[in-house]
Amino acid sequence: MKLDIDSEDAQTLKALEERAKAAKDNLFRRKKDLQRVITDLEEDERRVDQLKTSSNRVFKQRENLEHARAQVEEEILTQQTQNDELAQRIERMIIKQREKVSQETG
Repeated sequence: MKLDIDSEDAQTLKALEERAKAAKDNLFRRKKDLQRVITDLEEDERRVDQLKTSSNRVFKQRENLEHARAQVEEEILTQQTQNDELAQRIERMIIKQREKVSQETG
């Protein structure tokens, strides 16, 4: 059976073929868009993972630095206490020496 090019069936067939081609082209574009979105999503997920890793590293470094700072502050307090004790001891020795010199010169 051959269709007459001007017949209604031929026109309908041509319209359906055009719609099918348009749908196929649209589907192709949609698949391309979907692939681009998937690629972007995968890239974003990699970046998020990198940021999490970096954040964890920075957090751990911060903890280490806070611990080191606490140790230094503790050492400073210990040294200040020792310096205060030495200053008091020196002051007592000076007082004793002055008393001794005062008694000797007397």
